[in-house]
Amino acid sequence: MTPGSFIKSLKSSLSELGWYSPEEIRGAGRILLEELANIEYYKILTEPDIELAADTAERLQRAAERLGRGEPLQYILGYGWFYGYRFNLCEDVLIPRPETEELVRMVLDDTAGATEKPAALLDVCTGSGCIAWALQLKLPECRLYGCDISKKALDIASAQHPEGAERVANAPVFFKCDVLGGELERNAVGMPYDIIISNPPYVCESEKRMMRPNVLDYEPGLALFVPDENPLLFYEKIADAAARLLKRGGRVYFEINERFPEQVVQLLEKYGFGNAGAFNDLYGKPRFVKGVLE
Repeated sequence: MTPGSFIKSLKSSLSELGWYSPEEIRGAGRILLEELANIEYYKILTEPDIELAADTAERLQRAAERLGRGEPLQYILGYGWFYGYRFNLCEDVLIPRPETEELVRMVLDDTAGATEKPAALLDVCTGSGCIAWALQLKLPECRLYGCDISKKALDIASAQHPEGAERVANAPVFFKCDVLGGELERNAVGMPYDIIISNPPYVCESEKRMMRPNVLDYEPGLALFVPDENPLLFYEKIADAAARLLKRGGRVYFEINERFPEQVVQLLEKYGFGNAGAFNDLYGKPRFVKGVLE
């Protein structure tokens, strides 16, 4: 096997599935060659016919087969990147999305312009802990907390060692919490908070038919889906608890389903949050809502 023949074979096998764009296939091939064969990107282009060692070829073939079954590249590698940091990932946690990086950026931009810096911040439904860790690395003086219902997710979040973590005096503190069971307020650690941020489950069950197998078959449904008849149940529970867990003037930030921006804004207003509004992501879709506790 050569780098060139590997890329060619990958394009042939994955194109037939209809799950991946040509750009995704090329990107996946490049990353696999870089990470599993330790070949620098320029050599993939300039030396496509060099013969790979047998064990390296075998690793690449196994990875290609897993991609062919729909398994996400991040799970195959065991890690992914979020806000410039590398995080360990597996099927017990969601793969971080670029849109969620924008949510983190909103918090950091608002914090940069604030006269008083936040002292405590809670990430609800933390999953891999990427939000909490990224904010901890960017706000080292702030105490970060994260909660989730999944013990497996909390084990992963607690064990993260993202690049730069050694520069943080305090790692985020993670705790178990069933948000829908009303445990957020009872189990909360480190309150009152200046900021509560959450990217909770928000994909409606009826939207499953529009999703690719590499999401449906591998990423945890517990962290993705909500019932069609009550799509805002997480936001309702979090907003209700946040009204008592936040300091007066504290802020809440949500990532949302693009179908429900007005409804989430109205929820925040119902629970005493002012200046509530929805904001678009880089693709022009309403993806975020924030508000200030009055």
